[in-house]
This record gives sequence, C-alpha cells and structure tokens, in this order.
Amino acid sequence: MLTRVYKLPIRGRVLNDKPLTGDKNNPLCIIPLSELPGYEDLEPNDSGFSCVNLNYDIDEGWCEIEVTASEALHEWLLGLMPRVRNIAETKGWKVDKTELEKTKKARGDEK
Repeated sequence: MLTRVYKLPIRGRVLNDKPLTGDKNNPLCIIPLSELPGYEDLEPNDSGFSCVNLNYDIDEGWCEIEVTASEALHEWLLGLMPRVRNIAETKGWKVDKTELEKTKKARGDEK
C-alpha cells in the first residue's frame, strides 16, 4: 500500500464556515472515488483505499486528502487528476455557497 496526497473536488451545500456546516439534504463531501470514470474497471484487490482529509478550500471547491491504496489505484487516480475538474463540471458536482454568503452577510464578515 502506498500513501499519496491529492486535491479532489467537493460538492454539496455550505450553510456555515464557522464551524463548517453542510445541508443535511445536500451534504458536503469529497467526490467519491467510486463515482469517477474507470473505478469500476479496477480489480477488486486494487479498489480498496482509506483516506484522511487534510485541508479544504470552500471558495475553490476542493479538499486535500491523503489516500492510502494500491499502486494500481494511485496510477488510475494520477491519470485522472488533469481532468478531474472537467469531470466534476460535466457531472454537475459543485459547492453551493448561497446560504454561506447569507450567513456571512448576517454576521457582518462578507468580503
């Protein structure tokens, strides 16, 4: 098993950033690896992984994660990284910050 760090898109609705809170009907989450193209083609022994969230950027819509997985899974994921933003856009995966902007305005710390 190898460990590498990636930045992956996140999706969902942000209600607050202090503390980070998502909508229960549209929760914040990292794009599941199983929903990325080609995951289903990995051998069962190669598709298992664990990940740790290291950092997130709501404004940019990504989360930095540490993935521990087989070499085959890392090769597949590395191959997708140049296209992952386009994949997210095509599938409509995005961070909805509408409610967050209202929250910031109400507490007086909007940009």
